[in-house]
Amino acid sequence: TLLQHSSELSYNAEKLQNEYDALIHHADDIGLPLKHYDDVDRLGVSVGILFKNGVVVRGIAKVKVDNGVEFQNVLDSLDEAIAFFERRSNAAAAANAASLEQMAAAEGEGSKTSLRSKRAIAAAAESSSGSMEYYKRSLVLHEAAIQLLKEAVVDRMNNTTNQIVNALNLKN
Repeated sequence: TLLQHSSELSYNAEKLQNEYDALIHHADDIGLPLKHYDDVDRLGVSVGILFKNGVVVRGIAKVKVDNGVEFQNVLDSLDEAIAFFERRSNAAAAANAASLEQMAAAEGEGSKTSLRSKRAIAAAAESSSGSMEYYKRSLVLHEAAIQLLKEAVVDRMNNTTNQIVNALNLKN
């Protein structure tokens, strides 16, 4: 019976480990959207962008392009957020299109079904509006980060040109 008890404990331990792994995966799935919302909110300050009452306010960026690792992390986070919100926005658009088709079909069936369809469309539109807004914000932040990179390249080219001119005494 000791051997049987040991095998039962091993089986239960393996079962608990599998449940634990499934719960961890589920928690990661739940937390993933929050990560992307947080990234967009946090990275705005890093690239010098503030969103205030629907207006984009540009300021001084905190992230430096010359700090390659930090700047690369910003770009990677923005790329992930863009992909996430784009998928969500596309899914919401597909759901809205399906709801519109249902509503058109329901118009002929009576007002009770039509009211239900209208509520479904309103719920889908409400749920997608946050994703669409954050998708737009993530695109603005990405463009600001690329602009920082462009400005850094121009500055570096100007500095290099000035150094060459000074080194070769090409000034008039």
